[in-house]
Amino acid sequence: MPSLAEMKKIPLMSLLSDDMLKRVIPLITEERRAPEQNVFTEGDPANGIFMLLRGKALLNMSASSSVSVSVSAIDPGDTFGWSAILGRTFYTATAACVEDSVFWRLPGKEFLGLLNQDPTMGYLVMEFLAKILNDRLEKRTTQLFKTLLENIEMICNQEEVG
Repeated sequence: MPSLAEMKKIPLMSLLSDDMLKRVIPLITEERRAPEQNVFTEGDPANGIFMLLRGKALLNMSASSSVSVSVSAIDPGDTFGWSAILGRTFYTATAACVEDSVFWRLPGKEFLGLLNQDPTMGYLVMEFLAKILNDRLEKRTTQLFKTLLENIEMICNQEEVG
């Protein structure tokens, strides 16, 4: 079971009071994965959120039946698997370890129960999540426009040559 000091090293958990953390700690289990092992797979039931302690993982999404795209790197301190507390039934991405990794798992239903019981805790967690999702949206939007611009320039250059 993690200590309060260990919990506070995780950015999400550092926002919570000691009293809040004492209610979260009993829910946590520690898990380990080797490189190339998945923490969860896109389409799996979304039943837990995770906090990476050591190692590295990637969030991958299926672009087609044969192509997977890495959409985010997961570094120590990062929390992932948010689908479990957002009312989603299934994970929308695959979390794949690229190094030996150690992480904490919080069961989604039980953690969401704590958030619903304590509106302050719920607000702090959801505000943190909103910032993460906003950052991801801004990054993806920038990537999309950059890709579109590169393709438009490529097409225009081909038309000039032809």
